[in-house]
Amino acid sequence: MGEKRMSVRLNTSFVGEAADAAKLSAIQPEITAAHEKLHNGTGAGNAFLGWVDLPVNYDKEEFARIKAAAEKIKKDSE
Repeated sequence: MGEKRMSVRLNTSFVGEAADAAKLSAIQPEITAAHEKLHNGTGAGNAFLGWVDLPVNYDKEEFARIKAAAEKIKKDSE
């Protein structure tokens, strides 16, 4: 997978007791294992993980064409 990783924070303010710190701590090994499988591409369904590194690994030329087309549409619409 990609070399850069995004950081994810879980805000549990609105989940009540469903995801309190003790419950999350209890399943931390499972969370870590899932995270590693996801980023190492070793789990079931690993052929479908293109979205994992999409924020850093995408077709930059295509993105530039899309942005240029959007600017043209914006300009032509004003």
